[in-house]
Amino acid sequence: MTALTPALPVGPPEPVRVPHPPSYPLRAEHQAWGVEQLAHARVLVEDMLSAEGAGMFERTVQDVLREGASLKFAIQAVEAADKGDWLCDKALREVGAVFLDATMQKQDLPLGGMQIVAYLQRVVGREPHRRKPGGHDEYAYWFRNVAICILIQLACKWFGVPPTRNRESRRADRHPSGVSLTAAALARHGVHISEAGIQNHIWQGVSGTLVREIFEVKWGRLRPVPR
Repeated sequence: MTALTPALPVGPPEPVRVPHPPSYPLRAEHQAWGVEQLAHARVLVEDMLSAEGAGMFERTVQDVLREGASLKFAIQAVEAADKGDWLCDKALREVGAVFLDATMQKQDLPLGGMQIVAYLQRVVGREPHRRKPGGHDEYAYWFRNVAICILIQLACKWFGVPPTRNRESRRADRHPSGVSLTAAALARHGVHISEAGIQNHIWQGVSGTLVREIFEVKWGRLRPVPR
C-alpha cells in the first residue's frame, strides 16, 4: 500500500526558541523562568497551527491511520470514536473502507489495520457521528489539546524535564515537569486546566499520542538547548 506523508507542519516558526536555561535540567527554583518561555511559545505554536488550517487535523488523523504509524494511536482513535468524536469516527470509516478492500485482495495491513477494520465492521450499520453546526467545538477541542501537547514536548526538549511527575512531587511542587510548566503557562493566558487534568485527559489521550509519536517526526530538530 502506498505510504502517505502526514499533513503535519514542517516545523515551528523560527522565533520559537529559548535562551540558555538557568539550570539543566530545570530546577524548581527556576520554574518561573520556564513558565515565561512557554507562555511566549504558546502564542507562536497556536499561530503555526492556525496557519495550517482547520482541515489539518482531519488530514493528519487519516494519514497517520493509513500509514500505520502507531498502533497505540489507532487504538485510542477507536476509543475516542466510541465516545462520540466525529473526527476519529470519520477517519476510521474512510481508512477502514480502504483497508477492508485490501484484505479482500489478500494484501497485508499496516500496524493498527485490523483494529480499524474491526471498528468499521462494528459501526457499518450505524449513522456516523455528526459534527455540531459550525463544528467550532470539535475543532477547538483538537486545536487546544494538540497545542498543549506541543508545548509539553517543547518543555521536555528545552529544559530537560520529564513530561509528567507523580502526585507526591505535585503536592510538594518539586521537580517541574513538562505538564506542570505548561499548566502554569496556560494560566497566564487565562486558560485554567489542572496539572492532573492535562496529564490524565490530554497528554495521555489521543492528542498526546499524536504529538508524541507523529509530530516528533517533523519536530525532531528541536533538541534541548546546550548546557
